[in-house]
Amino acid sequence: MVNEKLITAIRLVVRDEVVASEQRTAERFDKMDEHFDKMDERLVRIETAQEQTQKDVAQLSEHVTSVDEHVISLEAHVVSLDERMTSVEVKVVRLQGNMERVEGILDKAVNKIKALEKSQISLENKIDDHIMRITHEMEKLTQNMRQGWKTFGEQIARAIIDHERTPINKTHPPTINH
Repeated sequence: MVNEKLITAIRLVVRDEVVASEQRTAERFDKMDEHFDKMDERLVRIETAQEQTQKDVAQLSEHVTSVDEHVISLEAHVVSLDERMTSVEVKVVRLQGNMERVEGILDKAVNKIKALEKSQISLENKIDDHIMRITHEMEKLTQNMRQGWKTFGEQIARAIIDHERTPINKTHPPTINH
């Protein structure tokens, strides 16, 4: 009867420890789940170790004479789990630090990209303004050239008409050959 109470008490303590350990593990990994896909394999190994621990506890009830050996084995598994949890916590802290650095770098990159986009828009606007000014200047130049050629043509036409109406001796005076 005492052994059964002891076994029951040990089971409850072990279950409470395992449940508490699982809850801590679940809470920590739920927050970081999307960043730690690679950690899934390690969790599977931990769960396998927990399943083995549960099998050991079941065997403990069947083998009352070997209670001390099984308790020592169970304690070793708990210590191993704690060591693994400590290792995981250290890695989580490192990854959080790395994530913060990456976020900082990404923020800087986003800011630079936004600045480049603003500069590009400003440059495009300036280019559009220059194109409009050049187009307007080209139109004015073309119009001035047309007007100039028209005026020049009119002056040549008047000169030809005036030349044709002027008597030949005034337009081409005789030259004296000496």
